Amino acid sequence: MTTSNAQTTTTVDLTPFVNRFITAYKKSAINVIELATVIGETYATLNEDQFKDFCKKIGYTNRSAYVSKMKTIYGNLGRFKDVMKDLPGNYTTIYDLARMPLEDFEKLVADGSVKPTMKAPKVAKEVTQKTPATTCVVKVSWNTMSTIGLMALQRLLTGFDTQYGCKIEFPEFVQVMEIDPSIQDKLEKALAANDPAVEVAA
Repeated sequence: MTTSNAQTTTTVDLTPFVNRFITAYKKSAINVIELATVIGETYATLNEDQFKDFCKKIGYTNRSAYVSKMKTIYGNLGRFKDVMKDLPGNYTTIYDLARMPLEDFEKLVADGSVKPTMKAPKVAKEVTQKTPATTCVVKVSWNTMSTIGLMALQRLLTGFDTQYGCKIEFPEFVQVMEIDPSIQDKLEKALAANDPAVEVAA
């Protein structure tokens, strides 16, 4: 006769345990904000050498990742004022919330994703838009360019200024010449040699 060894699992209400965990985790979040505030205010108050000494006394260097993250959190405390009770206790997750674009953070708040048990959000790096240069100068070394090369360049640049709204200036000692029919064939080959779509006969 076979006896079953299966154990009966008793249903337990986990709510009290979960609530205790969340309460403790919330306290952790408050501690993270407090630590970030101390580090941020200290950084703003002391000079560089004094801040280095402060970091050394608390067990870090002034360039450590932890100190850097805390400064970032401090610099973005304003966004947390309405969700302080919902922040997770993990300082790295709070850091991610602090450094993400404000628009993305507000979306997380709006859909209820910011809560004590949340996982670290994916943070998209903000792309820094570079201001287009108002002036761009391109120089060509003329002293090593053959006559054919110079004429080919002139030919290539014909109409470029009007098409793209730029100004092309040749040095005073360079004369923009009309193409002599006797070297037209050489010029066409010189131009074709710079165009991979054109096959040049040997």
